[in-house]
Amino acid sequence: MSQLIFSWFDQFGYLAIFIGVMLDNAVFPIPGEIVTLLTGSMVAEGRCAYLPAVLVASIGDVRRVYSVAALAIAACNPSSFFVNSS
Repeated sequence: MSQLIFSWFDQFGYLAIFIGVMLDNAVFPIPGEIVTLLTGSMVAEGRCAYLPAVLVASIGDVRRVYSVAALAIAACNPSSFFVNSS
């Protein structure tokens, strides 16, 4: 199983970091610590650069927060979430 995860991170690189961090604490049970450790090992081995990895992980985390907030607003009051053009 661990080889599958490592190969997925090797194949998709920064996209895997973004998706892994974004899904952390969401509906899917992907722990953020594992994503962070895999990202750190990829940086240490030279398979990705430090600054882009940090930026992608940060963007993924912020994107997750806004997505969850938007879903909560839409669930509580759908009429105020969608803007009417009329």
